Amino acid sequence: MTEQLEFLGIDSVTIVVPVGSGGTIAGLITGWTYALETVGRAPPIAVEIVGVCVSRPPEELRDSIESIVRDCGTSAAEGVLRPTASRCHWRLVDGRGAGFGMADIHDLELVEEIGRQTRFLADITYNGKALRWLRESAKQLSGAIVYWHTGGALGVVDRISDRSADWEAARIEEFNQ
Repeated sequence: MTEQLEFLGIDSVTIVVPVGSGGTIAGLITGWTYALETVGRAPPIAVEIVGVCVSRPPEELRDSIESIVRDCGTSAAEGVLRPTASRCHWRLVDGRGAGFGMADIHDLELVEEIGRQTRFLADITYNGKALRWLRESAKQLSGAIVYWHTGGALGVVDRISDRSADWEAARIEEFNQ
């Protein structure tokens, strides 16, 4: 990603990522804070990572995320990793909405709209909540914005399967009339 940003001349980026357990955001923070020794020079990119908490309040996840990053970063002292030139800041925001595993009509409408316009498939209760937060907060973010999509495929498959079943039921009913 740093090579792509450098190629595009981008020196400031905000990465928005849904947060369930905190593992993905911890990996992103570690990756932007440290680099493998075999990796070339990292460009001086200003990075803000915004984790949109979809399952628990941010204050319940912060310590766990910091612990994962700290544990990963201890490898730097052993010479495996080295600090990068990137300036990485991160924060957590509350995006739970109706609650974990639950969506409201606004989440559904947004995911449907995004899917129609871009063919981007997103589940309602994980990515839908983070995308909703992003839509409502994008003007407050600086630099280029990257949405980091890491999950929710099963939710999309379930939704498509439900739709397919509804469509088949309607066709059978129509045929029987």
